[in-house]
Amino acid sequence: MDRLESEGLRSRVQVVEADFLSAALPGASCDAVWTSCSWHYSANHHNPLADFVGRMQSLVREGVCSERSS
Repeated sequence: MDRLESEGLRSRVQVVEADFLSAALPGASCDAVWTSCSWHYSANHHNPLADFVGRMQSLVREGVCSERSS
């Protein structure tokens, strides 16, 4: 949060601390999504990589990322 503030980005960023795959997050309303969660952590080994990628894609607005699949 300090870094966001020092870079003048705090008002443009929403930080959500929750389970990435199960949290009630707004669909397709973000310009970018980052997660500190890692697919290869032992706690996440039972989830396919496609679940993580699909979840991130579902949060990004249409037309923002050319890699988003419909």
